[in-house]
Amino acid sequence: MGKIKLPNTPSIAAADGRTYMNVQYHGYPDPQQNCARILQKMIEVKARADAFQQEINAKQAKIQVLEEEASEARVYAYVNDDFEFPDITEVAALKSDIQELQARKRAAREATQILAGEFDAVRMENVEDWTEALREAEQKLLDRYEDVLREYEAILADWRNHATMVEHITGERQFLDVANPTRPILLKDPGDVVMSTATAGSLT
Repeated sequence: MGKIKLPNTPSIAAADGRTYMNVQYHGYPDPQQNCARILQKMIEVKARADAFQQEINAKQAKIQVLEEEASEARVYAYVNDDFEFPDITEVAALKSDIQELQARKRAAREATQILAGEFDAVRMENVEDWTEALREAEQKLLDRYEDVLREYEAILADWRNHATMVEHITGERQFLDVANPTRPILLKDPGDVVMSTATAGSLT
């Protein structure tokens, strides 16, 4: 059997209204594809449940139309004695169909809950491997964080050098201990920039 391909989403929506972790998306080990098979079944069950709901909606809309038409026909029948009362057997049949479809939807929810129990059991079997995968993911995040910190420190040093040059060229006093890219200097409101001819151009 080939590898089961699940949607490329963090979680899988199920017929019970809940979402379940997509193991493949997060890269957790699933060597026997037990999780993938359960999630695939959940997807199939939800697709059928959604189809049932669409059919229910269509039949409910049809019932509304028929009942409105029947109501008008009844009024007309009373006014015109020779007019036959409308046949309501189709409405009754549609309502019976809806009850059967709703029962199938309930069965889909119950089936999903059984699959959820199986999924949780597989999760517990793999908790050590998945925890190790989480440790690796956490280390990668820490490495990225350290890279970002180093990049931030380099940008902050460049910004303070920039602030120093702004002070030398414009004569506007810069407070280097708070200088950072969150406090624009020359790109703030131009009216806030103060020029001083006394110190402009001096580097000493």
